[in-house]
Amino acid sequence: MDKDELKNIQLAIHDLITKEAYDEALPLIYTVLETYPNDAATLNFLGYIWLQGDKPAFAYQFFRRALQEQPGNKALWTSLGRAAHEMDMPEEAIQYFLKSAELDPSYHLAYSNAAATLVQMSKWDDAEKSCNMALECNPTDLHAQLNLAHSYLAKGEYDKGWKEWGKSLGGKFRKEWIYGNEVRWDGTLDKTLVIYGEQGLGDEIFYGSCIPDAIKSSKKVYIDCDPKLETLFRRSFPEAEVHGTRKEAHPEWIADKEFDYRCGVGGLPEFFRHNNKDFPGTPYLKADPEKRIMWRALFDSYKKKVIGITTKGGIKLTNAKGRKLTEDDLQPLLRRKDIQLVSLDYSVERKIDGVKYFEFATDAKDYDDTAAMIAELDMVVGVNTTAQHCASAMGVKTWCLVPKYHQWRYAQPSMPWYRHMRLIYQDNRTWREVIESVATNIMGMGDWIMASAEVKEANQSTGKKVKLGNGYQMFIDPHIFANNPRLANKDDTDVVWVANYPGKRPYLKGSDGKHLIFNDEYKPKAGEIFFSHEEKKWIDSFDKGDYIVVEPNVKKTYLHTVNKSWDKWEALLKHDLPWLQLGDISTPKYTRWQETPTFRNALQVLSKAKLFVGTDGGLHHAAAALGIPSVVIWTGFTSPRHLGYDTHRNIHDGSEPCGTFHSVCSHCLLKAKNISVEQVLDAVNTEWYRTQR
Repeated sequence: MDKDELKNIQLAIHDLITKEAYDEALPLIYTVLETYPNDAATLNFLGYIWLQGDKPAFAYQFFRRALQEQPGNKALWTSLGRAAHEMDMPEEAIQYFLKSAELDPSYHLAYSNAAATLVQMSKWDDAEKSCNMALECNPTDLHAQLNLAHSYLAKGEYDKGWKEWGKSLGGKFRKEWIYGNEVRWDGTLDKTLVIYGEQGLGDEIFYGSCIPDAIKSSKKVYIDCDPKLETLFRRSFPEAEVHGTRKEAHPEWIADKEFDYRCGVGGLPEFFRHNNKDFPGTPYLKADPEKRIMWRALFDSYKKKVIGITTKGGIKLTNAKGRKLTEDDLQPLLRRKDIQLVSLDYSVERKIDGVKYFEFATDAKDYDDTAAMIAELDMVVGVNTTAQHCASAMGVKTWCLVPKYHQWRYAQPSMPWYRHMRLIYQDNRTWREVIESVATNIMGMGDWIMASAEVKEANQSTGKKVKLGNGYQMFIDPHIFANNPRLANKDDTDVVWVANYPGKRPYLKGSDGKHLIFNDEYKPKAGEIFFSHEEKKWIDSFDKGDYIVVEPNVKKTYLHTVNKSWDKWEALLKHDLPWLQLGDISTPKYTRWQETPTFRNALQVLSKAKLFVGTDGGLHHAAAALGIPSVVIWTGFTSPRHLGYDTHRNIHDGSEPCGTFHSVCSHCLLKAKNISVEQVLDAVNTEWYRTQR
């Protein structure tokens, strides 16, 4: 084989690879390598085929070997970077892309591939810069445009993000369905629209939050979804005609239908989500009420909090490696005797002792079975999966454990798409360390603030540092106990233990499975909050004048928080007082508003308030700890006799609390209804006047 013949064969190989005819290309490659075993171009072809065949480790070796022959080949360095990227070696991949760009600063593929890896690493600003460099070199680089979408969306720059996101439709990961003569939807109102599913079940549910908006904007909406979601979507979106035929090439139901427009469900946000204020965050999926009754009866029989757990999610491309929890990781939750874990994982390979499994529901062909079980859980905890999206979309309290490397939708401090999802970031911690914190935090913030009062009392009475926990393991919430000088270190031995921890709350005697039983001998004392030097500087610089902090009960997360709620906030906050409402970006806003993504942020703002107004909860305990005068609204769920402070103005009728926590309670709702706006306003005006004297 002479050089001319080699060139012709390589052209043929290139043509076959372009046509993805890899099986036909391989014999030609082997023929060349028998004669020219060190030919860089041919080694590159072989590496490329392995890379396309999802064998990046083999590709990595062939690209390295080719570079030994041609170390100045920019394309080979980029190919090696792509292999490293697929092998989950992002830092190494970046180094190879930089080498490629060093060889040719105008080589757009070096920058666009680097951007893909930076997106994988959740480095959104760096990814945006790399995309822009690629587009300066080649304005038509589609991969750079698509990675730019991720960067924009991660930072909440939605208009720019959706524009770039739209370019992915019809590509490898966003299949476009065409039903007839309709065209892509451009947002035109009062037309017939077919919305089709794309990507995975979780994606359909996630973007499905926009379906109610599309229904309001259209004359008629048809939904072509995954067959597993048909029943759930049909109940949840009754104004639309729903068919679970997304995977069928020629669905029978479209034979007599004519559509004006079509839109992938992932394309709907372009029309309805332009800024954080556009995200209602409210529940939109409805589980089967009869199936829920079955699960409610079972979970009530456990006589403890029932928590769904998700331990695995995604595929290699979506960081399955980072979205995996082991039995050892779950030990902090498994040790809790006051909770029962229920698996929400699909296709379980190995079961964990202490976790209950209902595979007839989690592996069901109809996801409606899974949804009914999720709807009756007290909360869901774990890595991001379809079950987490479903839980949040139904209004179930959800704690999403976000891996160090995560998608754009988890990039903001709080989740705008779901009001009921809390994001807990792994950062540089192990999952075991994260779950230690989660297990501790399942106790409410108010509980921890009350515990801080016991820590103070124990420290002052003994002169010793304090360990809070069960006598051998410490339980500390960092939001409350940060900077607290009374706490002992983990290895300290000359200490005093305070027995206040998850599962042992001094204000409770226990429960009967449906109602909390309160301890009549307990009365909370004001706790303590300690701010760092940096926090104090921020507090000093925070200038909103004199203000009244309000926390309307807008996050009805557990059923018992509904029973603690008062429904007249909007009417109260129309009165002319210097209100300042706290919340995250998904919170419905009734008045002047201050974003507080974390409870610690809320504490800082609260510390400068002249007055706090709210229902029984974490902030009313925080107000006592910070010495802030307060007006606290009590329904029939709890009472100030057990959880209130004499220094506060408590609005309550003196009745015994019922403590109903597994269902919406008519008694609690009636007690809340009987508290008028005028009654609360009178108390607020009185306390506000006192602060101004």
